[in-house]
Amino acid sequence: MGLLTGKRRTGQALEAGDIRSRPPQWLEGFEDGSGADPEWVARVDALKDVLTSGGRTLGQGALAWLWGRSQRTVPIPGFCSVEQAEQNAGAIAKGPLTAAQMADVDRILGR
Repeated sequence: MGLLTGKRRTGQALEAGDIRSRPPQWLEGFEDGSGADPEWVARVDALKDVLTSGGRTLGQGALAWLWGRSQRTVPIPGFCSVEQAEQNAGAIAKGPLTAAQMADVDRILGR
């Protein structure tokens, strides 16, 4: 939904037809439809150094986190452009987050 890529920020207007402008209950991070929830933006900002390690983009870092959780996980990320598809594919070369990086994520999120 654009949070993990840094595309959506607090107070950024959403288009009328955008699902995030009237989010279903299960969709966290866009509570009132007026943009990204400040708490979620702060979480992403706190994770930025870990997720972008090794030259990753935030989106690649999110995929690396999924792979770090389980070798059996096969995420199917969305994309709207060739550039996004190439970034998603480029995440494979960078691999999963390390055990230490996974522990950093848990620490930052208070888990």
